[in-house]
Order: sequence, then C-alpha cells, then structure tokens
Amino acid sequence: MERADVDFRLLGSTVLRSEDGTPVEDLRQQLCTLAVLLMLECGTPVPRHRIKEALWPEDVGAPPPKGADDVVDQTVSKLRKLIGKELVITSGAGYRLAVDKLRVDLHAFNSLVERAREQNPAERSALLHEALGLWRGDTPIQDALPGERGDAIRRSLIEARLHAVDQRLAADLELGKHDELISELRALVDAHPERERFHYHLMLALHRSGRSKDAQAVYRRLVGTRAAEGGAPSSPVDTLHDLISTRDPSLDPPVRIDRARLHRPQDVRRLIAPFTGRRGELDEITRFARSGARGPVVVLVSGVAGIGKSWLVRQWATLNQERFPDGMLYVNLHGFSSQNETRTPAEALQVLFDGFRIPLVELPRTHEVRVSEWDRLISDMTLLVVLDNAATAEQVRHLIPTGRNVMVLITCRSHLTGLATEAHVRQLHLRRLPHLEAVDLLTTKLGADLVTANPQATGELLDACAGHPLALAVLSARVGTGDGAHLRELVEELRTTGLAAFDTDDPDTSLSAILDFSLRALSRDERQRYAYLGLMPGPDVTPATAAALFDAPLGEARSVLGRLVRASLLEEAGGGHFELHDLVRAHAASRAARWPDEEEAARARGRVIAYLLRATAAADELLAPGRVPIVLPAWPARSVPPGFSTPNDAQQWLARHHRMLLAAQRVAEQAGDSASVWKLAWALHTFHARCWHREEHLDTWQRGQAAAAAIGDPLIMVRVSCMHSGALARTGRSEAALELVESALRIAETNGDHEGRVLAHRFLSWYWLEIWSDYGNGLRHATATLHLLRQHDCGTAAIIASTHNTIGWCHANLGDHEQARTHCAQALEHAQEHNDLALEAACSDSLGLAALSAGEHRVAVENLVQALEILIVQHNDVAATKTLDLLAEALTGIDRADLADEALRLAGAFRRDLPRSEREDRARQVVRRVRHLLVSPG
Repeated sequence: MERADVDFRLLGSTVLRSEDGTPVEDLRQQLCTLAVLLMLECGTPVPRHRIKEALWPEDVGAPPPKGADDVVDQTVSKLRKLIGKELVITSGAGYRLAVDKLRVDLHAFNSLVERAREQNPAERSALLHEALGLWRGDTPIQDALPGERGDAIRRSLIEARLHAVDQRLAADLELGKHDELISELRALVDAHPERERFHYHLMLALHRSGRSKDAQAVYRRLVGTRAAEGGAPSSPVDTLHDLISTRDPSLDPPVRIDRARLHRPQDVRRLIAPFTGRRGELDEITRFARSGARGPVVVLVSGVAGIGKSWLVRQWATLNQERFPDGMLYVNLHGFSSQNETRTPAEALQVLFDGFRIPLVELPRTHEVRVSEWDRLISDMTLLVVLDNAATAEQVRHLIPTGRNVMVLITCRSHLTGLATEAHVRQLHLRRLPHLEAVDLLTTKLGADLVTANPQATGELLDACAGHPLALAVLSARVGTGDGAHLRELVEELRTTGLAAFDTDDPDTSLSAILDFSLRALSRDERQRYAYLGLMPGPDVTPATAAALFDAPLGEARSVLGRLVRASLLEEAGGGHFELHDLVRAHAASRAARWPDEEEAARARGRVIAYLLRATAAADELLAPGRVPIVLPAWPARSVPPGFSTPNDAQQWLARHHRMLLAAQRVAEQAGDSASVWKLAWALHTFHARCWHREEHLDTWQRGQAAAAAIGDPLIMVRVSCMHSGALARTGRSEAALELVESALRIAETNGDHEGRVLAHRFLSWYWLEIWSDYGNGLRHATATLHLLRQHDCGTAAIIASTHNTIGWCHANLGDHEQARTHCAQALEHAQEHNDLALEAACSDSLGLAALSAGEHRVAVENLVQALEILIVQHNDVAATKTLDLLAEALTGIDRADLADEALRLAGAFRRDLPRSEREDRARQVVRRVRHLLVSPG
C-alpha cells in the first residue's frame, strides 16, 4: 500500500518530503542517488549494475569497492525503512519503485505537458501553469547523481522546463494576455539570450500592446548580439520583424467574442428528414456519445454515395437534442455536389460562426486566428457539430474543436484516411440496408396496401435496389401515388433499362450522376480500373482476381482496390475479399460498355474466368488427387496462383470463393465460352458433392450439360453426363440420373472410349449403392470397372485403389467379410502410401463396416473413428454423416449407448447445416471420448 505522507520530488533540491513539505531526512548522497534513480524509472525495474554505475560513476572517482553489492543492499534497506518496504520491490536483478507514476513530480509534469498539446489555448495555458508550478527552483535533482550522466539528465530536465514555459507563453498570447506578459518576457530574454523564441514572444507582446518601436528595438539588439557571435536571427524572428514593420493584420490581438451575447444555435430544422431503419447504427453513435472520451467525440460516418449517411446523422441529431443544451450546428461542405462548389475550410467556419449570429465585423480578420477563436469560443460548451458531405480530411481538420463536451458528426464518401487514423476519431461505415429494413423503408414510402397487394413487383424492386436507400427513394418517388399498375410498369422498365431507371432530373439524387461525381476523386487510371470491375462475375473481388482482370501485378491491383475502398466505391468483406454493391457494379459496367475496344472487355473477362478455373482445379486436385485431369487454360500472365498446399486450404478457398465461382460459370455461359462452363462444373464437383451444396451442384452440371451439347464432342459429353447424373441422383431425380448415365455408357461404348466406360460404370456402381442400396448391382458395375481398368490400362492408380474399396464395401454389405477386408486393405495401402486422405477415410469406413458386419464391434469403432477424424479435417460433411451413423451402431454393440446417442445427434447436426465450427468442435469431442474409450482397459 502506498504511503500518502511522502512526496516524491525531482524538480528541485530535496528528493523526499513529507506531506507538510518538510524533508523526510537529510539524505546521504548514496541514499539520495538511489531514490532519484528509482523515481526516474518509476514503475520500471532498475538493474543492479546501473545502480552501482550511478553510486560510483567512473568519471568522478574510484570504481565500485569489493563490497559494492553489500552497500547497494544496505542502501535499499535504508530507503525501505524511510518510505515503506512495500514501495521498493525486488524485481529480477534489480529494484522497482512501486508507486503511482503521477506521485513523482517529474512524471506529473510530463503528463500535464503532454495533455496540454491537444487542448485549446485556455486549457493549454492552465495545464502548463499547473505543470510549471511543480518546479521548486531552477535546478532539478541537484543533490544526487554526480558525474556526467547526472549533468546530462539535469540539462534535459531544464530544457523541458524552458520548452514548457515557451508553450505557456504562446498560449497566453493567444488568449490576449500580451500586456501582462511583457515584464516576464523581458526577464526571460535577459536570463536566456540564446533562446530566440523568448525574443519572438516579447516582440509580439510589445507590438500588440501598441509598442511597435520597442518591439523593433528588441529585434535590433538581437541582430547586434548575433552579429557579434558571427550569426544572424532565425527566419521566424526575421519574418515577425517584417510583419511588424508593415503592420500586418495577422498580428492583431485575438478578438474576444462576448459569449453572453451569442445566439443559441438550433439547426435541427435543417437536420430533420424522413427516416426508417438503421437502428443498430443509431445505437452505435449513441454508444460513441457515451464513451466518456477526454477530448471531443468525433464520429466519421462513411459509405458509398446515396447509402444514407446524411439521413443517419440527421435522425440521430433530432433524437438527441436534449444531450446538447448549448445547441446544434450544421454545415454542408458540398464535398460531392454537382451543383455547388466544395466549401473551403474558411467558408465552412464562417457558416459555423453564422450559426451563433456573430456579425462579420466582430470576427478576427484572418482564417488562422478565426480557427483559434472558434476553438476558444466553444471550449466549454456542450454542443453538436454536424459536418456533412466532406471531401477531404483537410476540409474538416481545423473545424474539429478540442472542447471535451463537443460532439462532431462527419459524413463522407471516402474514409478520410488522414483523419480516421487519429486516436480520438470513431468510424462507422454504412453498408446496404438489411432486407427487412429495406422493406420497411419501401412500405413507408409507398404505403402498406400497395406493397402488400403487389408482392412480386415490390420484391423485384427491392432486389434491384439491393438495400440502397437512395435507390429505394428514387423509385418510390417515381411510383408516387400511383397504383399497382404503375408499380408494375416501373418494374418492367427496371428489367429493360437497368441503372437508367434510377436517374432523375436532379443531379444530386440521380444515382448515375452522384456515382460519376464520386469518381472525380480518382485518377484517370483508377477510373479505368473501376470500370473493369463492372466486368467481374458477381459482386465479389479479391486482389488476385483483380490482378487477372486488370492484367496487372498483384501489388498494383491491391493498391487500386484499397483506393476504391477509401473512396467508398468498394467495401471490405474480410479475409482479403472485397464486395461491390450491385448498383455500383452496374454503374461500373455501364462505363465499361462505353469502351471503344469491345475485344479488351472480352479479354478481361476471359482472364478472370481462366484464373478462377485454374485455381478451382488446383483446389480440386488437392481434395481428390486421383481424378483424371482435364485440359485447362494457361494461368493469365502476371497472375499469382492461390498458393494453398493442403486439402484444408483448398476447401476453405473454395468455400470463400463459392459465390464468385458460380457467377463466373454464368458469365462464361453468357459469353458463349462452353469449354469454361463444363470445366468449372467439373472443378467444383468434389466440393459440391462433399458439402451438401446439392442445388448448386445440379445447377452447375445442368449448365455444363448444355455447354457439352453445344461443343458436340462425345468424349466430353460422356464425362459431363456421368457427373450430371450424380447431381440428379443427389437431388432425388433418380430415374433421370439412371437414364443419363446409361446413355453416357452407350456413347462411350460406341466410340471405343474406355476411360468414359470406366467413368460410367463407376457412376452406375455409386448409383445402385447410394440411391437404392442394391449391393448386387453395385458390385457388378464395380467389378466391370476393375476389369476395364486392368484390360485397357486406362485409369490412374488412385482410381484402381478406389474401385477396390468400392468392391470391398459391396462385399461387406453382402456378408463376405474376408473379401471385403482383402479389397479394402489393398486400397488402404495405396492411400497411406500416397497420402490420399480422402481414400484413406473411405477405406477406414469400409473396414469399419466389414468389422461391424462380422460382429467385431470394437474393431469397427477403431476404424470408423479413424475415418471420422480425417473427414472432419477435410470438411467432408456428407461422408462424415454416414460414418457417424455407422459409428453409433458400432458403439451400441460395445454397450456405449451414451456415445452412440451423441454420434446420432451429431449426424443430425451435420444434416441440419449448423455452423461448421460448431459441428466440427462437437465431432472432435466425440472423437476424443471414443479414443479415450479405446485405450481404457476392457
């Protein structure tokens, strides 16, 4: 516990004083030196070797004696008796003073000086006066630290004091105290003739007191002194002398506006606006307002044009008038207005002064002095300032006051990076409205009856607006008081004209116009790259896909995307991904459509599709290394492959890019690139089959089937038809699936396509096993597959091993356990030798089934839990579900119904599509419990 009766001082001659100011003890130099060292490093351990260096400095005496460590220990013991043993803590190989740093006058001084930096002149002056009041004499720690090191510390502290004096004088001059400072300044100039800042302050104080000749005399004396030393006054002093000589108005004393005569600003009338939704964002601003910040609360609200930034801050202001008894001020900075020039900081400041109804003649004449007066004027007010539609950080920086009770709301399309990085600025980035809030906004605009009576039309309108408030407002205004027919006509226009439907006669509410205006902040090259983004398949973009699109290095693409984010034309979606709002993407596409070189647009799309196809195929190769490869396009020049090296990396990449890949297939289809269409379906096949993406699986293969038909190559048709049949079967279309794969087999047989025959028989085997549990037909087609593979040498070793496992699975279900083990063990040996985890899991699962069928339940559990571990790592949800069902049966066989029930519940969780992290954590818990069971006795 700290002793309250000891005062720790370094800024004077006595180190320790009691609370009444009397010395604790006439400290001997060694004890005093130790106390000083610990106070200088208060809270931080001081190593023993540094203590000895301070007690016996090399430059003033003999080296430490042989018993130096004992002397140190004795000195520490004496200090503990003086101030309390709990305050001097042994820490490692040294000692630490365990008191609040601010109880040491030096650290309190530094803290006050640091706090003063960001305050207005009045508070800055008060804090610096308080800081300088801590000094007890001009020479700090003069009783301790002998030698050059102590002298260096003393010089540093004296310099810090004089710098604080300088800053305090500057603040007092800003406050108009020039008359009362003259005597003090003359004394300082005499005492410190080398410090030209004191001459500067004295000259300014004399000039402002009507004594310009005296000020010039001070300058002449300084010139003479410097000339005698072979030098000349510094540039600031020279400049001040010139300004005094010409009676420059910038030197005039600061104007002091009488706050008692100020009008209470209440610009709520200009802040009121119809509003719906954004409840979470309103609450977030309220949390910022309650944050208890030491300085002003500054909230930076950013977002794409028309997303509702001004609406939001206006609504919050109207709901929170009572928080600001001194009023509210509003200024539109016209940062992105097509009808008004962007306001300069000086013009904006004038609008703020106008809010107080201060006559122009009472304001300071220069902008710099007005900024200072603005800060002083509202320093202790509880006030809201709304700076709407800012363009740059410099436009608003000097409008943000230092008063701790002032709140500033800034809206801007860009992120104002230079301002946003400052510690006291909170950021709130607006994204599209959630669907329900968009419905509420549309209902508010059109009326509940019209919306309810026309669900299809309002649904299409909502989809077209994609949660964009201005778009919703524009279309609602076009419907006006019309009926359902009018609404349906507008929806039809949306289908045919797209973005043009959002244009109005007012450039400040026309969506195309305001987005065009946002582009003015970009360079010509950045605008070109923005247009390229309109060619992206879907709203998602990554640096890698952008590099392919732009035909640019990855770093350059990343830089462009960052610039578009700062301009709020692109949004960060986490994990290095970005998202383009649908309407912004439509705007970018409309600019790309104006390019004279249509072939370049086609090439750009082709580069992105080629990149995504190659990356997806690379991921698929890791998930299913035994698949027969297909011919792929080359990587686009200067593109960077994803770089994943494990199946888990590949699975995560596919999941993160899934929406983009589906969109890429649609774009390839629209462009007539049939080869890319079926190859994307092929590359996505394993991922879709394992992760319950059944509808997407079917959709991609339906597109792939149409693409294969357009190509007309029977080899491609066989492969696509087999894959398509699997997708049909997984979605309950079993008859169509069987018809399609049998047709593929006939085409392969007609064309002597042995690989196609193998693939068709493999799918027929899978079909009879998975859809109908017909193990006889399944075994027949699996055996035919193996026969073809051996006869024609037309498959990979992985496919042969997989076929052995399928044959083993069939034998296990048919009760032939020895044949099952023989085939599955052969497949497992290949899988483990080639690190084919997917096949290893399948083989372990088959061996578990064989053991289960043979009544060997413990062996079955061992194999099935091995399979489950791999399937969890590979995120193979479909196979994991089936393995859990078998594991539950095996656990029941060894009288562990509790674990069996948990396995069944977990299988249900996988089918219900719970969050992946949750279901996989539960699966790992089951694995751990089963593993523990297997190693337990009995």
